[in-house]
Amino acid sequence: ANGSDISPENLLKVSENEWKAEYDRIKSKFLEGRRKKKETISTSLVQSGHAEIEGETMLFIFGNALEVLSNPEFQKSVEQISFQFVRFDNIIDSPNISKLRKFAKLTKLIFSHNFLHSFVQVAKLECLTHLNSISIDNNTIMRTTLVKPFIVYRFPGISSLNNTIISEGDRSKARKVFQFFDLLLSGSHVFKSKATQWEEKKESEPLDRVAASKIQRQIAKKNIESTQIFLGNISSYSLNSTSKTEMLGQQWGKIFEGIVAGGLKEAASEDFISERN
Repeated sequence: ANGSDISPENLLKVSENEWKAEYDRIKSKFLEGRRKKKETISTSLVQSGHAEIEGETMLFIFGNALEVLSNPEFQKSVEQISFQFVRFDNIIDSPNISKLRKFAKLTKLIFSHNFLHSFVQVAKLECLTHLNSISIDNNTIMRTTLVKPFIVYRFPGISSLNNTIISEGDRSKARKVFQFFDLLLSGSHVFKSKATQWEEKKESEPLDRVAASKIQRQIAKKNIESTQIFLGNISSYSLNSTSKTEMLGQQWGKIFEGIVAGGLKEAASEDFISERN
């Protein structure tokens, strides 16, 4: 990778410092809403990088070192890849995701410090069909309680998330929350502008204005119903999680008092005193 004239340890420190500056830069741009122009890797403040292979099966990539994904020997043997101080949008960029698909034995991905912040980004990994494990830390997406059910639902082949085994209960909860999400996306007209929908209808068959208006109302009704169901499930899941947390917070004081009282009672018992003596 880059910076062959300095030690790997110093290079990692340089990459970490560059990433901190890069994170502040892209965070400020997001806050300002300036996201229209697609950025390239050359725009990034992370210009140093390092990659190393461990035991022929574990590949570590730090900073600006994604070029190692082109290595045909790595594509044959590597089973796990760790990305640190690498912006997630660069990882899922079309050329790089195409290279990842060539890793025949790849089963696990690890992400740390990548500015991974949305479900849309995570969904870009769905083309890597052999994955059975994903680990994510030091990324803002992990602050939402829905990230686990989303990954469990969208990646049915995943058996481990953040080194924790996924249970059937996890899969059941994920289906309950996100099953209507697919229904929402299945409509051919969802998220299309009225102009686009109208052009498609004109090409398929001649329609008068009354018929076109009726179709538009039916489409809108279907989309609204699907959206309401989907959002309702998300709200229910979030409220249940919140209520359980609040219940635990309310009961914790009593639980603690019970433990202390039990300990004091045991300490004051004659058997305990005689054992101590």
